[in-house]
Amino acid sequence: MEARIVPFGRQHIPAAAALLAETGKGRGLDTADPVVACQRIQEWATRQPAGFAALDGVSGRLLGFMAVSPPGGRKARVRLDQHATVGGDVGHQVRCALYAALSGQLVGDGVLVHDANVLAGDEGAVASFARLGFGIDQVKGFRPAAPAVWDPRVRRALPEDIPRLVELAEEVQEFHAGPPMWRPPEPGASQMVELGYRRAIEDGPAGLHLLVVAEIPGGRLAGLMQAAPDGRFTGAVTIDLAGVTQRFRSTGVGTALLNAVTDWSAGLGFARCGAGWTSANPVSDRFWRSRGLVPQAYRMSRVIDRWPPGGAADSGPAVLDRDGSPP
Repeated sequence: MEARIVPFGRQHIPAAAALLAETGKGRGLDTADPVVACQRIQEWATRQPAGFAALDGVSGRLLGFMAVSPPGGRKARVRLDQHATVGGDVGHQVRCALYAALSGQLVGDGVLVHDANVLAGDEGAVASFARLGFGIDQVKGFRPAAPAVWDPRVRRALPEDIPRLVELAEEVQEFHAGPPMWRPPEPGASQMVELGYRRAIEDGPAGLHLLVVAEIPGGRLAGLMQAAPDGRFTGAVTIDLAGVTQRFRSTGVGTALLNAVTDWSAGLGFARCGAGWTSANPVSDRFWRSRGLVPQAYRMSRVIDRWPPGGAADSGPAVLDRDGSPP
């Protein structure tokens, strides 16, 4: 089937919403509701995104769409609500054609790091992006929420805990900056983390934000988890930040914190509790999977190489920073 690639326009929104809703069915996404799917697309379509639609060359029927919101710097991301296609082999061909058009515009604008959020259960989409040169960078998984007994070491965070919690977050960031993750923190990350801590603490026991800590003998904090309702997956809570100081890993601290979050989630009526983690992080990947979190979505990533070390004739790979800039 031959597809015609055209810029995405408002006239494509109704058919795009139907495709997006079909993709989300049975996967716990809010966009499984066609009304929500339409709202999501309208939200990003009003911000003048870079985006394309694939139309059947004969009938004009929408076969798929792919878009990114206006990128910042050298990085752009296709979110879960910014792409969908028909199924089967046609779907793969359509994704390839859409990405060819989209990446041509992005690279022409100097945007060289491309991310795509993909449902883990959408095997066709995962395979297509892999064949297009993307690799799994981030994993998001869930497990059922259920009542649990809080470990005596675990309690809600207090305002006076914030300085130590910032230290813990910086320790986590330092760990992620090393091998094999090589993920340095974003500028201003510590300040954003501290603001999140304050919001969760101020929210209080009756709120929808939780920040719990593990306190070891002597009053020292050895770990933390921060959680809130998920913004895309229905009936779910997501852990936004988690960490255990290196000395106390593999001592049950992480599991105790997770049990507290799971209990809190169930108490508020949520069905699932989840977290996101870096695929290359051997500690996180092992911990979350072994605690029953099943992957539901991936962030797949690709870095475009435009600076061969020896010039155009040199086929050796170029080394780029994560923001797509040459070192």
